[in-house]
Parts: sequence; structure tokens; C-alpha cells
Amino acid sequence: MTGEQTSSQDADPRAVWAAALEALEADVVETERALAVQAQTDVLPEIRPTWQAPAVPLPAELAPRAAALLARHQDMTARVERAMLAIRRQQASSTRLHARLDLGTAPRPVYVDKAV
Repeated sequence: MTGEQTSSQDADPRAVWAAALEALEADVVETERALAVQAQTDVLPEIRPTWQAPAVPLPAELAPRAAALLARHQDMTARVERAMLAIRRQQASSTRLHARLDLGTAPRPVYVDKAV
């Protein structure tokens, strides 16, 4: 192991947890931004690997930040679930409307302006 490489056991727990909380907070901020512009269908949050807590204990001084971030994350999870439910309802409504109109594969009527 070189001087630059350290195991998680050798690393400063505060620095390890600070970096982990920053990564988690970046995910929450990105999801909040995506929900704020959900009308724009081309805006999707970046998919990252599942977050894992560091193997070292959480330092006491970072506990309030971690608790606040947990609350934000739980709120964001609930907001995403509500948005997904709204999308499913809208899709079901659209499907029912399409079935009622029975558009099938018939071509759409076209207006032709012709002098008589």
C-alpha cells in the first residue's frame, strides 16, 4: 500500500463520513431538481450505484447533518412515489380515453381546402 492509498479503517472517520454525506446530498439535490422540472420529459436524474454507509462509525458531530439529510431523503422518496402514482393515473386515463375513441389503425382525417 502506498502513502496515498489508505484503507477505510485507516482513514479519518469524519472525512469518510463527510464525503459520504456529500455524495448522498448530491443525489437528493439532483432528485429535487428533477421533480421541480418534471414537466420536461427529457430531464432525468443520473443513475448512480446504491449509496452505502461507510464502514467506520458516524462521528457525533456529523449526526445532526446525517439526521437532517435522512429526513430530506425520506421526504424526497415520498415525493417521488406521489409523482409516480400521478403518472400511472395519467397513463391509465389516457389508455381509457384511447380505448373509448377507438382510433385503431385508421388514418386520421385530413382537411382539404378545395374551391367548388
